[in-house]
Amino acid sequence: ERNSLVGSEMCIRDRLKDVLNSQDMSGLDETAGPLEEIDFWKSRNKDLMGISKQLNKPSIKKITRILDLAKSSYVASFLKLAKQIQDGSKQAENNLQFLLVLKDPCHELADAKPSEIGKLLPKIINIIRVIWTNSEFYNTRERLTAMFRKLSNEVIRRCCASINLEHIFDGAITSSKKALNECIECCNSWKDIYSNVSATNKNLD
Repeated sequence: ERNSLVGSEMCIRDRLKDVLNSQDMSGLDETAGPLEEIDFWKSRNKDLMGISKQLNKPSIKKITRILDLAKSSYVASFLKLAKQIQDGSKQAENNLQFLLVLKDPCHELADAKPSEIGKLLPKIINIIRVIWTNSEFYNTRERLTAMFRKLSNEVIRRCCASINLEHIFDGAITSSKKALNECIECCNSWKDIYSNVSATNKNLD
């Protein structure tokens, strides 16, 4: 029976390791935008919350208690992983709560033309600053830098979507030139907006 309990605990422990290893933001594509970031934390929150509930089941607590009394060498590592899952669940829930405020403005950005992007960015940046200032976990330099990189990715994505190579190759000079100029103005506007924010708050460098 003890071997059966150990086997059950090892199986659960391996699953916890897999979840912790797979729920890494490095899995996001380098061209991901803010909406992908929100989806990441939504998925992470769902997965970790589900596992946290399972860890609190009486059957799991009973197995752990028995193996602890039997001085199993697996208990310590299992409890450590369980604590990481529970801490990760709390973090994911908190991050998602704040990031969801960005969802609607970022949907607007994802549908915007380059000429419309400049007026949308200040609001999004202000929300990011609120998140950075008030969130419990999403307040590190690394996460803030990553979010601004994703915002840049979305600006680039919208500019690329507005350029029609077929029109250029077909000789539609006027409309193509207009689209390219709007993209240039959009990128310059984003650069100026970011520089102003960065100058105001050095932590956004």
